[in-house]
Amino acid sequence: MKHRPNACASLFLISSINGIFRLIFNETANHLKQALPSLKRLPRRFILVALSLYTLPTAAQTVKQDTVQTGFARLPAAAVTEPATVLHPDSLHAGLVTYTEQLLKGQIAGLRVRDASGAPGAEVLMKLRSGTSFYGGDAPLVVLDGVPLDDNKLWDSWLTTQQQETGNSYQSRLSYINPADVASVTYLKDAALNAVYGSRAANGVLYIRTKQAERTAGTKITYSVTGAFSQLRKKADQVLSAAEFRELIQEKFPEQEEALGNYDTDWQDVIYRNAFSQNHHLSASGNLFKTVPYYVSLNYLNQNGIIKTSGQKRTSGLVSLNPSLLHDHLNLQLSYRKAAEKINVINEGAISAAWLFDPTQPVHQKNKYGNYFTYLDESGNYLYPEVRNPLSLLEQSQDYEENSTDLLQAALQYKLHFYPALSLHARYASFKQTADFTSVRLNDMDLYEYYGSITNLYKTDISWKQKQVYVAFDKALKPLQTQLNLSAGLTRKERENDLLVEGPIFGNERLPLQTSKSILKYNLSHEALFGMAALQVRGRYSLNAALTNEKASTFLIRDEKTTTVGLGASWNVAEEPFLKDISTLSQLRLFSNYNDIRKPELSSYISSKEPIKQERTKKWNAGISWELLNERVSASFSYYSTSTDDLYLKWPTASGTGNRYIFVNGGEYKSNGVEASVNAILLNKSSFTWQLGGNVTTLRSEVVSLNPSIALDKLIYTDDKYGLALETGKPANTFYLYQVVYDEKGLPTSELKKNQFGHEAKYGMHSAEPKLVWAVHSQINYQKWHAGFLVRGEAGQYVWNYMVGRTSNPVLYNAPSVVLTNTTRNYRENGYQYINSHSDHYLEKASFARMEYLSLGYDVGSIWKERAKLSLSAFVQNTLVLTKYSGQDPEVENGIDFNHYPQPRTFSVGLKLEI
Repeated sequence: MKHRPNACASLFLISSINGIFRLIFNETANHLKQALPSLKRLPRRFILVALSLYTLPTAAQTVKQDTVQTGFARLPAAAVTEPATVLHPDSLHAGLVTYTEQLLKGQIAGLRVRDASGAPGAEVLMKLRSGTSFYGGDAPLVVLDGVPLDDNKLWDSWLTTQQQETGNSYQSRLSYINPADVASVTYLKDAALNAVYGSRAANGVLYIRTKQAERTAGTKITYSVTGAFSQLRKKADQVLSAAEFRELIQEKFPEQEEALGNYDTDWQDVIYRNAFSQNHHLSASGNLFKTVPYYVSLNYLNQNGIIKTSGQKRTSGLVSLNPSLLHDHLNLQLSYRKAAEKINVINEGAISAAWLFDPTQPVHQKNKYGNYFTYLDESGNYLYPEVRNPLSLLEQSQDYEENSTDLLQAALQYKLHFYPALSLHARYASFKQTADFTSVRLNDMDLYEYYGSITNLYKTDISWKQKQVYVAFDKALKPLQTQLNLSAGLTRKERENDLLVEGPIFGNERLPLQTSKSILKYNLSHEALFGMAALQVRGRYSLNAALTNEKASTFLIRDEKTTTVGLGASWNVAEEPFLKDISTLSQLRLFSNYNDIRKPELSSYISSKEPIKQERTKKWNAGISWELLNERVSASFSYYSTSTDDLYLKWPTASGTGNRYIFVNGGEYKSNGVEASVNAILLNKSSFTWQLGGNVTTLRSEVVSLNPSIALDKLIYTDDKYGLALETGKPANTFYLYQVVYDEKGLPTSELKKNQFGHEAKYGMHSAEPKLVWAVHSQINYQKWHAGFLVRGEAGQYVWNYMVGRTSNPVLYNAPSVVLTNTTRNYRENGYQYINSHSDHYLEKASFARMEYLSLGYDVGSIWKERAKLSLSAFVQNTLVLTKYSGQDPEVENGIDFNHYPQPRTFSVGLKLEI
């Protein structure tokens, strides 16, 4: 790395087109004058924009990541043909973080991270850009300390049934990993070296490195605790109050006024609550007998949700040893982690019931149904109304999932004594997870009186073992001014899956036994031969290549083998003679990567009866990255393009075939866009530093073609409500809805637009996918204080407000007695007429800006005779959301807002003690 002298604060523009230079401070002018001879040799259209800031000694600056973890080697950052994003969770002050994925929100250009809902334990969704597949997976591959982790979501009809009955996804992919145990996260999106993981790396690779003890460090004990208070950020303002509902009935349905109650009940206040949570972490690290570094941790999480009865408890532990023997020629890494988790899941029907249940009725009444108000006949028996008591749905339903996870990892590295550049590696991992989901409807619940109670059990046992051996060569060829890294090896994974569904089990012993069991067992295997090479010449030119040949029992084709290839190149122009004299320029790199990936990773349980082709994805990117002022300012800009042929699509089967769906090849899908990111240390003084960063990604996708033999009018439904579709020539997840006819005053009517044949028809319109994703983050340190924020947003997407569409109905009447249901302000604004819920009237723009968190901290410093360090912190998460969307939250799964558990606003305080 060239020596770069310090520069005073200024903003200047260098242009060889018109020769304009804006100089503010003399010292900067001197540096610029030194660079002028080199600038004359630049092309006429070369423009260099630099941010020159006052700098202090290197100790006060951000530490540069000199190496990057890749598939089977830790390489110099300059040797990898894509700028890597490296995050250190300990430096991210984000508040109550329960899953590791949540730390990535807004931090990485192109990676969209969000919670599936605001429920405790809800899945965290990760998607790279516009995705590469619709059923082959959109999330990055996670590699934990060198071991690739499976995505435990199974594309089985069994799991589909479970999700339909409960309406939720309960488990994060990394729920068993305590975020406080993570040392760093590295993300490579398009790097050629990702190809060593074959089809699983189509959406990039997240390398997670957990904490280990330093070999020379003494004993260290750390305890941290976070206490949190959560509340509903925004109530649904479409719901009529009790007074407004009475007025509606009296005005429009006076004959039913006697059915009104005498209460003033806000059912949203009934089901929502203020929730308290706590998260404890205790760790110890040191060196046993001065030869065995160790790291041990315990975690306890108790998180309550803002909807009554929802919550999550997790207890986890980690033991890690990393001894080094034979004068560091033999290195061992041993770790064992265990986690036990219980998630209380709500009956999400309570959310829409709180919109619809008559607000003039009480919450409780004396009856045989648990004393929850319900509609009764003259004999005191249940009347079966359209809508049921929201609180009863929560407190008389018991749905919970209990997960137990064990992960054992062992890795060995031996550098040959006679030739240390050559090393032998072996790795072993064993994973076992049991997930038991229990759904109980109590015997005093109105709807289930006859059955006594109903219990359904769902059990999943997943276990896998992975063995891996490879050889690595790492050598500096000084005569050639070349650094060469080579790796080649073999990996094998065997996986077992046991799925059990049992129920219904009736509590009424007088009923005949009707319990049914469904058991599914299958074994999967995966083998791969891989090789990778990284070549760096003169510190300027880098070439990367990777090749993987896979064989797996899940492939749906006769030929079970597939090959993935990755190629990449980069050029650090700043090291060329014509730029060496520009002292403020630390790096200027051009890079490009290409990957050709086959993706046959589907469960064999849902398959086509006929062999189908492998889904094939081609990825390409090219860009430029630069660093200025001793790496004080770094930025990158790139273009990406992805195309997928022979798309996997689910196609419904005829009844009686045993499967609801089969997979078929459906067509071609393309996406492209640009990404840009910048990070800068704006101020760097001994007592005051200010870091600012941001990223932006544009997204464009198109369904190029669909298989004409399976498509209906050139589209395939992609959701269970038939509101989303794939249509040729349109973006992914296009909405497919009726079009409402408006009158001359611009008001909607109940009439729908008809097609050329005179029939009411649906049309493709807009998309649930955003066109722009962006984020801005900042961190300020002043003496012992530190503060930060993260704002992220999306633009261009639409949301189908199906919740309003379903609840904007006329008041309903049920014989033999009148039962009133609430409605919305939308119904009143529409002139008291019904507008089809599957129409574009309920399709809204949903661009938003969300302040993900605000943080404030204070480092108390040494306490207890300088034997310990104490730091305090405070956070506000989901602080503010700016949007024109009328619903509670514009960020909903698949762009369909229905029974969505809203994201809470959370206030938290934290304490960290190091001894």
